[in-house]
Amino acid sequence: MIIFNKTWWMADRVKTFVIGVIAFVLAVELGTGLWMLFGPSAPRIVQTPTTTSGASSASLLLTPSQVAVRRGEEVSLDILLDAPGQKIGGVDAVLKYDPAVLTFVPAAPPVATDSAQTTFDVYPQNAVSVADGTVTFSGITQGGVTVGPSSRIGKVMFRVNANAPKVNETAVWFVFGEGRSDDSNILDASSGNDILSSVGNAIIQLK
Repeated sequence: MIIFNKTWWMADRVKTFVIGVIAFVLAVELGTGLWMLFGPSAPRIVQTPTTTSGASSASLLLTPSQVAVRRGEEVSLDILLDAPGQKIGGVDAVLKYDPAVLTFVPAAPPVATDSAQTTFDVYPQNAVSVADGTVTFSGITQGGVTVGPSSRIGKVMFRVNANAPKVNETAVWFVFGEGRSDDSNILDASSGNDILSSVGNAIIQLK
């Protein structure tokens, strides 16, 4: 005859229940973790390879970028085109200066081009407006030309007015704004787009 032990039976049921609860919790935790890792809407960590942008870009620079002169003296600034590896169809350079401080010293034509005049085929714009201190200079080539880094395409010269206002410095700068067509531009020969992305202006310190 088997005697029923109620206490032992209750303890065994409780033990079985506890084990079941633990197993269920572990299963839920495991399932949640798998869903977060592999679920269709789960956030993922994606390793993006480092690439170099294929967008073309180029710069126009004045050099020296900073120079000190006395009143009555002249200063020469080179216009540089920095577009290494790019095929350039043309350049528009629009420069501004303060005519109360500087007098433009014209060459023949006003903006002296590179010594051999071989960078561009023609130079349709090469003029200065003394009244408002604006210099316009442009060059165009058929089929495009590849230039090296910081290629000299022109030169401008100024004289500091002897009676210039008592200021410590003045600037010669490119008129430039991205997306504009009436300012300085560099034409990419392949795409026909303006690829001028930055300019470097010049500061003239007055002794």
